[in-house]
Order: sequence, then structure tokens, then C-alpha cells
Amino acid sequence: MIPFGIVKYRPIIMPLEKRLGSFHTINKSESKSRGFIHLFKWLGKVEKYWEDHRTEKSKKNFPNAIDRLNYHKTLDIVPSNKKYFIVWNMHGAE
Repeated sequence: MIPFGIVKYRPIIMPLEKRLGSFHTINKSESKSRGFIHLFKWLGKVEKYWEDHRTEKSKKNFPNAIDRLNYHKTLDIVPSNKKYFIVWNMHGAE
């Protein structure tokens, strides 16, 4: 993260799907039930990392990594008609 600068874009995985005019997160169990095997495996790695590195406060507030990623449902309210949207660490603490 560079304040007030532009860096080369890097592709990232965001487990999101367009539904009813906005984005909705896809969790590990939903990815498996819908046959998204590669996403399911990747989310398994993410969940393991989250369990190993989260704080006690985060453990209480965000039981899984998708809950943390979608803090206050901020990803679910992004309109899906936008070509790009920006996600950033607002407080820089966690």
C-alpha cells in the first residue's frame, strides 16, 4: 500500500458474485455445494491461515475469513454495475 501513489495492479481473488444489483460473498461451504472446487480449496487455505493468525478479538468478531473480508457487509452493498471498485484497509490496524 502506497499513500497517494499508483502501483501496478495485481490480480486478486475476491469470492464475490453478482446478485440482485450488488455483490455477495461466497463462503467455503457454498463454494463446495455449487461445485467451485478450486475456490473451495483456496478458501480452505485462507480459513486455515485466518485461524492460525487471528487475534482473540477477531476470533470473537469474525469467526471465519469471509466475515472479516466482508466487515460490516461493505462488499455486499457495492453496486454491481461498476467496472472497478476499491477495497482498502481503512484503519491500518488489523
